[in-house]
Amino acid sequence: MITFYSFCSAILWGNIYIFFLLITYKFLLRYNMTKTIIFCSILAVLRFLFIFDLPIKVSSDAVYNASYAITVFWKKMIQIIPFSYDFKFMVSNLVIDYNLSKVFFMIWLLGFLYKLAKDFLRLYKFRPIANINSLMEREVEEVWKSVEQDIGRHVDIHICFSEYVQVPFIAGVLHPVIYLSSNMFSKKQLYFVLRHEITHYCLYDNWIKLMIRIFNDFLWWNPIAKIIPYIMEQACEYRCDKIVTEDMCKKDKLEYASLLNEMSAKNILDFGNDMLLSSITEKKHKDIIYKRILAFLYPRQMKSNIAVGFVMVFMLVIAGSLIFTVSTISQHNHGLMLPQKIGITESNSYLIKNDAGDFSLYVYDILIDPHIVDTSKYSVPIIDRVRE
Repeated sequence: MITFYSFCSAILWGNIYIFFLLITYKFLLRYNMTKTIIFCSILAVLRFLFIFDLPIKVSSDAVYNASYAITVFWKKMIQIIPFSYDFKFMVSNLVIDYNLSKVFFMIWLLGFLYKLAKDFLRLYKFRPIANINSLMEREVEEVWKSVEQDIGRHVDIHICFSEYVQVPFIAGVLHPVIYLSSNMFSKKQLYFVLRHEITHYCLYDNWIKLMIRIFNDFLWWNPIAKIIPYIMEQACEYRCDKIVTEDMCKKDKLEYASLLNEMSAKNILDFGNDMLLSSITEKKHKDIIYKRILAFLYPRQMKSNIAVGFVMVFMLVIAGSLIFTVSTISQHNHGLMLPQKIGITESNSYLIKNDAGDFSLYVYDILIDPHIVDTSKYSVPIIDRVRE
C-alpha cells in the first residue's frame, strides 16, 4: 500500500543514505572499497524507490519499545509543525476534490520523460567522424590482441577515432564503442587507454551508469539524488584503475598516472574570463585526480571484516527504515497519529449512512464510530462515501 507517509519516508531515508555516502565515500575510496560503495549506493537507490507501507505487527517487546519511542518522536515532530490538523485536512481535501494528485503525477511524468529523452538524444546525436588510417589500424590491432591476451578473453567492441574526442571513453550498452582522440598515442599509452576502457566493459560499468542515470531522471525533482551518479562514477573509475594497475611495475604505474593526469586536464571546464571560477575548478579537479592516482600508487587495504561490518550496518539501517516507517508504527502498533483530543467539527468530520440505516462517523478520514443512530448532536455533513 502506498500512502503519503510511506512516500515521505522513502524520500527522507533515501536522502539520509545519500548524505551518509557523501560523507564516507572518499574514505572508502582511499581504501579501495569500491564494491562497498557501489553496493550501498544501489541499496540507497532501492530505498528511494520502495515507497510502500509494510503492515507489520510488532510482537517483540524490545522492538515494540523501540517503535514506541520512534512513534513518540514522530508525534513530537508533527506537533512542532506550525499547521493544525484542520489545515492539513483542508489541503488533503483540496488535493482530492480537484484531482491535484493527478496533476502532480503528470508534472512528474512529463519531467521524467523529458529528462529521459534528453539523455538518449544526447547519446544518439553523438556521431564522431571516424578517421583511421592504415598505420593506426595496424597498431590498434596489435595492442588490442595484447590486451585480450592479458585479460584472458575475447572482447567484441568497436573503436572510433575522432578529432572531436578530447578524453577517451566507452559508450553504448548493447553495441559499445570506444571513442579515442585522433591524436597519436604511443604504443604503451594506447595499451593503457584500451585496457582501461575494456575493463569498464568487462565490469558492466556502462549498465550500472545507465541504470543510475535512469534513476536520476526518475527523481529529477530531487537535487540530492544527483549525488548518486557522481559517487558511482568515482567508484567505477577507482575500481577500474585498481584492476588495470594491480599487476604493473612501479614504472608502468607512474606512466599510467601521468597519462591519466594528462587526459583529465583536457576535461576541465573553461569559464572564459572568470579567472577565479576557472582557478577553483582547476584546483578541485586536480585534487580529485591526485587522490585517484594516490589510491593505486600507494594502495591501502581495509580488513575484510570491517568492510563487511560497514555493509551489514548499512543494510540493518535500511531494514529498520522499512519496518519503522511512520504509518507502520502508528497504524499497526500504537494507533493513528492524531492529537490527544479530537474536536468533531464540520471542517474535519462527516457521516456516512450504512446499509443497516445507522451512520459511521469519520474524523480526519478515520473511522471513529461505525454505529451512530442519533445524528442530531453532530453538526457535520453526510456524504456518500469515504474520501480516498
